Amino acid sequence: MRKPFSALLFLLAVFAINLNSKNVLAVAGNHGKFSSLLIPNNFGVQLNMHIVNIKDLEMIKDMGFKYVRFDVYWDHCELTKGNYKFDTYDMVFAELKKRGLKAIAILAYGNKLYEPTVSIRTEQGRIGFANFAKAAAQRYKDYDVVWEIWNEPDSPAFWKPVPNFDEYLAMLKKTIPAIKSVDPEAVAIGPAVTGQEAETWEYLFQKGLLDYVDGVSVHLYRDIVPESSIEFDVLKMRQLIEKYKPDKPKLPIISSEWGYSVFPGYLNEDEQAAYAVRTFLTNLVSGIPISIWYEWRNPVQVSSDPEKNFGLLRYDYSYKPAYHALKDLMDSLNGMYFVKRLPSNPSDVLLLFTNGTDYKVAAWTLDKIEGKEIPIINDVIYDKVSPVPKYINVERGDVLPLIKLL
Repeated sequence: MRKPFSALLFLLAVFAINLNSKNVLAVAGNHGKFSSLLIPNNFGVQLNMHIVNIKDLEMIKDMGFKYVRFDVYWDHCELTKGNYKFDTYDMVFAELKKRGLKAIAILAYGNKLYEPTVSIRTEQGRIGFANFAKAAAQRYKDYDVVWEIWNEPDSPAFWKPVPNFDEYLAMLKKTIPAIKSVDPEAVAIGPAVTGQEAETWEYLFQKGLLDYVDGVSVHLYRDIVPESSIEFDVLKMRQLIEKYKPDKPKLPIISSEWGYSVFPGYLNEDEQAAYAVRTFLTNLVSGIPISIWYEWRNPVQVSSDPEKNFGLLRYDYSYKPAYHALKDLMDSLNGMYFVKRLPSNPSDVLLLFTNGTDYKVAAWTLDKIEGKEIPIINDVIYDKVSPVPKYINVERGDVLPLIKLL
């Protein structure tokens, strides 16, 4: 589910970034089975399996992404009960591995051999789906795969006739043990929901989700700027994880799908570029070890449908500004990690990064102003910024008074 923009809510986001990032890092902790927060180790992109080819994978690798998320359709792989055909996916997994790209494989959707529609509501369906997941995990256990259990089960488009978390959890609780029975080191995440209400997470956690997943995946689509996710969503999720899983309070939160579409009345291409970079930077502040942008390339040449305009590339492979902005992020901060947010006006953001030797500040403003001059280091160093982050070299001696290095 991709949510439309509401300009009326814009100013609410300013409060959301007025946050002490040290507190965020304190709960981020060790990411265990997931990548470190060195840029760009935890950056990825969604691929549409209906249009993917080798050219896409080569471009994704060259851009610097490390993860590729895509659907593994149950009904494409099991055409007769108990017989699995993975030919199409064999090519995808092999080509990803060849390029050093990691897969986030979404095991999902219906199979009319077991269920009449897109959902799993019966014991027969749960057993059938778990066996399919087990077969996939067995086949690709030597590949670097994160298995995601379904996609957006809170949407009636993906769980019919109506979303039902009890049905979803019954399936997940059978599926993840089946995966780990053939690959004990497998990584499994879920539930990949778009709902960010505290009540949603409280219900899922109360019902045992945290006992099964290696990471909690969420789709942080919103009507307002990316920075709002920290206070409005991630911190609330983290508090609930600590409450319901005190033995694993730092269980990672995974941003497995998030994007902003280009269409009239919502965002133009330059605004999409600003938001794209800021989703990844905001997730780093939140200590999120995997961030997936939806999506790599528009699936059609021209469309007025917002769902068809999330791509970093147009259908013909021409670059949108978002492509260039994300490439600049990955090139400028390559090998660096987030240290802390520096003092700034509430409507401006200054994030300090280092590789242990060099220091850079990612700087931008939430004001829709190009060339806004702001102080970068107290009132000593000034620079001009815009809604698209820029990366400013700073001297160690200038930032040491502002941080406590470990």
